[in-house]
Amino acid sequence: MIDGQARGWIRYYNRMNSMTMLGHLDSLVDNLLRRYGLLGSTDVKRFRSAYWASRDNERFRRYALDLDRVSPVEARSHLVEHEGWQATAVDVLTDSQAQATFRRLVRRHVIEMERDLEPAS
Repeated sequence: MIDGQARGWIRYYNRMNSMTMLGHLDSLVDNLLRRYGLLGSTDVKRFRSAYWASRDNERFRRYALDLDRVSPVEARSHLVEHEGWQATAVDVLTDSQAQATFRRLVRRHVIEMERDLEPAS
């Protein structure tokens, strides 16, 4: 979630009316993980669980990554590890500046991803 709104594919799945299809998707992911020797090596979220979490905002906040609740320490860590910022540049930011910078960059990434989801004309 960001800015109090769910983004991405989970909200797409809450419009489904076929739990069987979600079960098939869960099986497909399991089969691919098994094929590549990754089964059990990572915590995989299930499509069925995502469906039920998407039906309730509070449950969804606990299930999905809630970017509105990122701490200043987590924001700084993200800026260094994922955005390529120098640790010295991040260290001089105040807590509110670190969080604001993090949120601005996340919003930019969200816009880019949502652009990818738009149908081609």
